[in-house]
Amino acid sequence: MIETAEAGVKSAQDEAAESGEQSTPDDAVQFGVSDVPPRSSGSSELSGSSGSSELSGSSGSSGSSGSSVSSGAPLEPGLLSEALALCVHDLRNPLSAIYSDALFLQSSAPLQAEGREVLSEIVIACDSIGHIIENVSLLGGSLRDEAAPVLRTFELAPLMREVVESMARTARGYRVQLTLNINFDTVKVHSHTELLSRALANLVRNALENAPEGSQVIVDAEFSATHAIVGVHDDVESVPDARGDVFSLDSQVHAKRRHERYGRGLGLYCARLSARAAGADVAFEPGPPNSLTLTVPLAFG
Repeated sequence: MIETAEAGVKSAQDEAAESGEQSTPDDAVQFGVSDVPPRSSGSSELSGSSGSSELSGSSGSSGSSGSSVSSGAPLEPGLLSEALALCVHDLRNPLSAIYSDALFLQSSAPLQAEGREVLSEIVIACDSIGHIIENVSLLGGSLRDEAAPVLRTFELAPLMREVVESMARTARGYRVQLTLNINFDTVKVHSHTELLSRALANLVRNALENAPEGSQVIVDAEFSATHAIVGVHDDVESVPDARGDVFSLDSQVHAKRRHERYGRGLGLYCARLSARAAGADVAFEPGPPNSLTLTVPLAFG
């Protein structure tokens, strides 16, 4: 079965206000103070000595020419995680108010075409900021020394459908056709629903961000004897240097300078972080068409 989210009117401010899915219990890890995701096995880049120095500012991680502040010693990871959780909470409250007001005006106020377009851009901007906030929450959670998340068995198709539907507005904003191709019967995987959704959402968003206007992004799945391989395919012409690791923190921090594939809000790094916490993994196969893949263990018994 093929499902398509048709393209709509492109935002006049796409570069400043990329769109994204809202955080819901079904398709994203919630980002309140008490809801930071558990630390994953793929979080060593953040929790190790090199990762903590990048976050603490002791080595000037971004290479920016602006001023920097250093406390003289790296921040303790647990304390930094709590600080990020507080920032996430404090950012989410005003964002939610702006988003709710914009949706209310969209649905009830009589507006000219220009006014509707402005409100649409505000909603898209809220989506984009919400997506980045969720990833900041994930980064903060990776610094906490907690037990691994509990994995369970669930159907793959509904999760894929929910993520793609949550990205429909993103696709319209970029004027890209987003197509879900589910051509399999009931398939169950063994993973973590919210973390796996977060990983897939980051992959789909990255494809939409990079895909040429008027092109198509396809989400589908193939299967081996032991795993499901969910693919996100795009027609981006420029691909990262084959020697690099597109999902690494170092790659994403320096991607723009190196002219590599970038994921806004550290999306590709966070895709790996959440995938590995969910017992899955990600990979990149350059093309075109390029394929971002999410490999998940099948459930047996």
